[in-house]
Amino acid sequence: MRPSTLALALALALASPMACDSTTSDPDVVTSNDVVEDTTDDTADTADPDVTGDGQVALGTPTEGDPFPAHSVKDCANAEVELKSWAAGFEIAYISYAAQWCTACREEVPAINAMLAKYGDRVGITQLLLEANPGDPPSQALCSDWAGQLSTNYTVTYDGDRAARDAMFGGAVGDTLPVQLLIWNGEIVLRSLGGSVETVDSTIDALIN
Repeated sequence: MRPSTLALALALALASPMACDSTTSDPDVVTSNDVVEDTTDDTADTADPDVTGDGQVALGTPTEGDPFPAHSVKDCANAEVELKSWAAGFEIAYISYAAQWCTACREEVPAINAMLAKYGDRVGITQLLLEANPGDPPSQALCSDWAGQLSTNYTVTYDGDRAARDAMFGGAVGDTLPVQLLIWNGEIVLRSLGGSVETVDSTIDALIN
């Protein structure tokens, strides 16, 4: 029997990370999630659960224990990167969601560079730019400037089409950055609001070493 809308909304709220957008989320986002999940249940044998009926990425806020949803972003050369497939090419994949306005996102660059030096090609690493100014989508120029000015040694990507925002933040980024994410065997094993790169590093060590 399908759970009631109230029970589903409560389950989503309990699964959200502490101090994340759950305290200020738009009730319409929860309603949108309910509709998408109900449709998936009815058409599980024919429909992609990551995509709505009109071909758009389903709104959601997946967290630890959830499958990582399929969606695409672009790198600084404007090449498309389908993140689910990208993550599958490594023992574990790390995404740090960032924005131009986020000072902490800039400050973590040296620690991410150090993580790349430590793990090499065993771990997929990207810093994914979700916004320029609050509410504004990032551009290829911002991606290139970010990578060049901050001397990143890893891949920087950007969410110009807002697919990552919709798939991972329910359609609204808010002031929730940086958010650290680890994907292992297709599943989200860490989603941390404002967590340190060192915490991410220790989790990676426990999983692959």
